[in-house]
Amino acid sequence: MAKWQNSQTALRKAQRGEYMDIVAPITPAEICESHQEAKEKLARIIQREGDADGARLEPSYFHQILAETIRSHREAEKMRKGVMINV
Repeated sequence: MAKWQNSQTALRKAQRGEYMDIVAPITPAEICESHQEAKEKLARIIQREGDADGARLEPSYFHQILAETIRSHREAEKMRKGVMINV
């Protein structure tokens, strides 16, 4: 599946609320910014732990890693803003 198709699938899943740990809607920009990092993280997990009989090769597994990456970026941005406000 092409990067854009993966991104569109992730966006649709996020909009349907399939990633309940993400409160605000995921934007296409966030998906584009986080896609490569999530892809690399998945590759490291598969290299280290294996593909779990194909479970880690499923799009839903990638989408969850993508959502986690976006959440991590959001939290980092909150911290950055908090540090700047409190300086």
